[in-house]
Amino acid sequence: MKAKEVRNLDAAALQQQLMNWQAEYFAVREAIRTGKEKNHARLGYLRRDIARAQTVLNVSATKNLHSSAA
Repeated sequence: MKAKEVRNLDAAALQQQLMNWQAEYFAVREAIRTGKEKNHARLGYLRRDIARAQTVLNVSATKNLHSSAA
């Protein structure tokens, strides 16, 4: 998912998508370990999607913190 698409999601939807990506990452990692999955690049894509979602959540939380303190 592109960063622009991630930024357009609301916080609840983004949190849900993050949990889905984390579960999928774990499943793909286990599938690779057992030899059922051959696409190792999928781990990289999932890891980057997880990082994007966490970054957007942290930035929005920081904005909310700073705007309420001012």
